[in-house]
Amino acid sequence: MDYIIPSGAGNTYMGAGGDDVYIISSAVSQPGSPIVIVDTDGNNRLQLVDGLTIASARVLADAMSITLSNNSEIQLLGAGSFSYEIGGNGILGIQGRTKGYDAFVTQNLGTSVPQGSSISEVSSDVVIQREEPGGDPGKPDPSPHGNTTLSLDVGTASLPVVIDVSDKDYVLTDDALAASFVQIQGFSNGDRIEVSHGTQGDYQFVNEENDVIITSNMNGTVNHITLVGISGPDPVQSSTDPSQLNTWLAMDNAFSFV
Repeated sequence: MDYIIPSGAGNTYMGAGGDDVYIISSAVSQPGSPIVIVDTDGNNRLQLVDGLTIASARVLADAMSITLSNNSEIQLLGAGSFSYEIGGNGILGIQGRTKGYDAFVTQNLGTSVPQGSSISEVSSDVVIQREEPGGDPGKPDPSPHGNTTLSLDVGTASLPVVIDVSDKDYVLTDDALAASFVQIQGFSNGDRIEVSHGTQGDYQFVNEENDVIITSNMNGTVNHITLVGISGPDPVQSSTDPSQLNTWLAMDNAFSFV
């Protein structure tokens, strides 16, 4: 088991392989561009240290963004597969109570995990107070299709988030009304992108020599998704028809609207 302390603003943490513990503390997390955690290997846990103040939070079905009292922001993709230790600190040998995603959101953030592409907002301070060890974190599959679900609504134009999906099949969710700047590596048959709040014609697909680029601009909200290392039969084509994208990728249902 490895202990990781996310600190640098704009950094993306993808784990050290196996089981990882991420210690969340405003004493080390720096304000600025969001800190992103994307770790799909092993049984991973967030330790929220005793006394930590969460100033606000945005909760999605399988992703979460928390802003700490020092204005540092931490984005967690695949939040449903993590467990949450309340008041723990592995570096100091302190244990707290471990919970699953639903229990943490309900009992500690005071809201609920939404369905689909809805977002639950927390706008008042939440102070983490250590709870006695115990609990069963559980790891329910967040996707009804048997895939692992990840939100693509992360990153910025200057700091796109790199997501590696080569290890298993993923459902990648994209809200057309939330900005996305991501580079996806290892996208293959069995993976798919599901878009909410968008329709055919809102998105453009460009097949370049080594990548496929998917873009939209909904009243100034930009989505820019790059499928890295995917070559189509005829370089530099563009289309607004998702079926053309499926043809380039030689997949039946790589991109759909829900």
